[in-house]
Amino acid sequence: MDESFYKTILYDFYGELLPEAQRRIFELRYFDDCSLAEIAETAKITRQGARDSLKRAAERLFFYEEKLGRFRKYSGAKAAAEEASAEIDGLLAQINGGCLRAENRAREALHKIQEKILDIVNY
Repeated sequence: MDESFYKTILYDFYGELLPEAQRRIFELRYFDDCSLAEIAETAKITRQGARDSLKRAAERLFFYEEKLGRFRKYSGAKAAAEEASAEIDGLLAQINGGCLRAENRAREALHKIQEKILDIVNY
């Protein structure tokens, strides 16, 4: 994953935890696509100050993810939900195709889906 894209994802999870000044500078850079010179002019700071603020904001975002892991948990839950959905699709295809004859196979498949859904819920 591209580092800039990853930073914006982390910002979605943790942006409210950043100081207001860092949040605004981060938004100018990553959402408004401003250069360091434009950020410096807008924030009335030096280019170096803008660069330092962006670096500190990114470090904080990485720190929050390391400690809290919300994005990591979200990614795991999303993958589990997608897997459960694929299993449901497969089961429906078997039922619709008339291939699923044994009640025990259906019970086992539904039990696996249920476990995955519970994993998602318990994240």
